[in-house]
Amino acid sequence: MWPAPCEYHAVRSAREAVELLGALPGAVVLAGGLTLVPAMRRRRRRPAHLVDINPAGELDTLVENDRGVAVGATCRQETLRRWARGRSPLLADALTQVGTAQTRARGTVAGIVANGDPATQLAAVCAVLDATAVVHDGAGEHRRPAADLFANGGLAGPALLAGVEFPAWHHGDGHAFVQVGRRAVGATIGGVAVRVRRDRDGTCVRADVAPFVHGHDGSRLEVVAETLVGTALDDRDLARAAALAADAVPVAADAIASADYRTHLVRVVVRRALATAVGAAS
Repeated sequence: MWPAPCEYHAVRSAREAVELLGALPGAVVLAGGLTLVPAMRRRRRRPAHLVDINPAGELDTLVENDRGVAVGATCRQETLRRWARGRSPLLADALTQVGTAQTRARGTVAGIVANGDPATQLAAVCAVLDATAVVHDGAGEHRRPAADLFANGGLAGPALLAGVEFPAWHHGDGHAFVQVGRRAVGATIGGVAVRVRRDRDGTCVRADVAPFVHGHDGSRLEVVAETLVGTALDDRDLARAAALAADAVPVAADAIASADYRTHLVRVVVRRALATAVGAAS
């Protein structure tokens, strides 16, 4: 099926995009298009105006500094993945498992954040890494936690997600990214992103655990962090944390998996990921 008719607008700056989004009712942003275009072809989305930001060179950026890295709205997932290797291991591992080489070459990181689907892998990664969304709207530029967009269904109103900022990785932290899917249908059932930090005595001083699963908003589990901080991170500690995670995460059933299966999955992947992260922490 072909998309419904719409007006196409190619912009060459973030400012021009924001002006059009504010002036044109029903306007949506086109960046990578991996979510929007299939939805338009199925007539699930019928925007009146399509604002293509790909010609805006100022948005196709990746800037590294001592605080971390900032990527623009049209920076491709593969570009960030290559940068992250050796610099931000959790981000690199997660992006390697997002989609395929073809989709990573087209899809954007900012697009995933702007869509705000909490069941996606990057929802958990953004929560663990404390990523920041850079938003441009009629009032100017402002920043908000990327996790807020996943918790609230994405970017709302006539605004442009101009970029995403990831803080620098703390060397010595252990990490793990584990996901489970059904290869036959290309669906991710769920998974988890984990980061742990230990002091010189081996005691846990930080534990970030964020599952991504249908029904959960992708946020970190503070109850798990509170349980692990101050412990030696032995097998008993990890088992208790995994059980708490399974109890704390709301899940939902769909055509791919039942709610009971997803609850069991959370327990298993959290335990597995914590064990991997603890082994990698120094």
